Amino acid sequence: MKSNPSANENDLLDFISKCPTPWHTVSLSSNLLKKEGFKELKEEESWQGIRKEKKFFIARDGSSLAGFILPKGEIKSLKIALAHTDSPGLKLKPHPEIQSGGLYLLSSEVYGSPLLTSWLNRDLCLAGRVFVEAKGGRIESHLLHLEEYPLVIPQLAIHLDRESKEKGLTLNPQNHLLAVASLLHESHESSFMKMIESKVKAPILSFDLFLVPLERPRLAGINKEFISAPRFDNLGSVQAILESFRKESQDGNGVLKAFFFWNHEEVGSLSSEGAESTFFQDTLERIAESLGLTKSNLLQIYRNSYALSVDQAHATHPAFPERCELQHPVRLGEGIVLKNNSQKKYATNAFTSAIAKTLLKNEHLPFQDFVMRNDMPCGGTVGSIFAAKSGIATLDIGCPMLSMHSIRELGCMKDQLTLISFMKAFFSKQLPIVSSK
Repeated sequence: MKSNPSANENDLLDFISKCPTPWHTVSLSSNLLKKEGFKELKEEESWQGIRKEKKFFIARDGSSLAGFILPKGEIKSLKIALAHTDSPGLKLKPHPEIQSGGLYLLSSEVYGSPLLTSWLNRDLCLAGRVFVEAKGGRIESHLLHLEEYPLVIPQLAIHLDRESKEKGLTLNPQNHLLAVASLLHESHESSFMKMIESKVKAPILSFDLFLVPLERPRLAGINKEFISAPRFDNLGSVQAILESFRKESQDGNGVLKAFFFWNHEEVGSLSSEGAESTFFQDTLERIAESLGLTKSNLLQIYRNSYALSVDQAHATHPAFPERCELQHPVRLGEGIVLKNNSQKKYATNAFTSAIAKTLLKNEHLPFQDFVMRNDMPCGGTVGSIFAAKSGIATLDIGCPMLSMHSIRELGCMKDQLTLISFMKAFFSKQLPIVSSK
């Protein structure tokens, strides 16, 4: 039996622990890139002289991130990895305080499509960003991860909810997701705001705060083969891309290597920092302009480019095998998943699949095909959005996992390491040439 985690395993567990929200993810990712010599560019500043930088990154609204490594010569094509920084959960309302039953409670909005019952009876805390009044009329933002203030959403006792034993637990998201913060005291006026202000030492203007689990990610199973963690969807993909990308060098064949991590995938991507935004187009057009390329040059480059949309995939559940397509079983530990959908919820097509499968076979890496049952709806990723907006050939892949959108999800470290190896090969090796006959 295995005792201690390896360096790769510790890197993943540590990354997830330190990234409770998209803003923490972008902050930590930015610091990792800086350590490897990447320079931060600001969207509000000029990018003239970009050629001498060679490696750089851009953050938008602190929750989306893009990184680039220029080739040694002129740009002929792009290799791009795509992922998202957000996860389903519970986001605090602007005025969250509720007093009921002698208790001081905090109320939340549902963000995305979490498995709500998994948030009950857990030690939770608040994490995210706050904006405060600073000296001289300025506004400052601060990242918070308030692990020292545990909160709990208590479930109704079985004695008071006999029907749940036969029919299963049903939650009303408006009434049943109140987090217990403290006993109610006479002096308890706006306790929540006072507690936050005591941490940042300034008056609060606004905040984006989520209820996140206090329990740390860990390896699970008899042989420590599994990853039991919150936010594995999609921090596992973000970590794999970063791990492979940040140590890459300049390409000698004209390939611009890049990644884009967007926020708000779990709620439709329709925001200034989501995949539906202009972040990709704005960034590439500004890079092209700084390098003396025309719009026509850029469109020509797109047609020679390839993108990987990396997001977690459903493994066949051992207790519910009938919920998966029987001809396409997906198993933990048997490789990364190529995701297919004829309704274009995924960007994969025969062309992009053939390129990936050839590269995987050349690297001796295992892979699996996923397709949803005809009688069940299929989820989507940023892949189809990106492919439609850019015209770049795109493939959807990911690691297989169970309990997707639960407060703790279950993946396999073997698959994570396969994904990292594949991403390294994607960025460093020449892609197969496709010809028509």
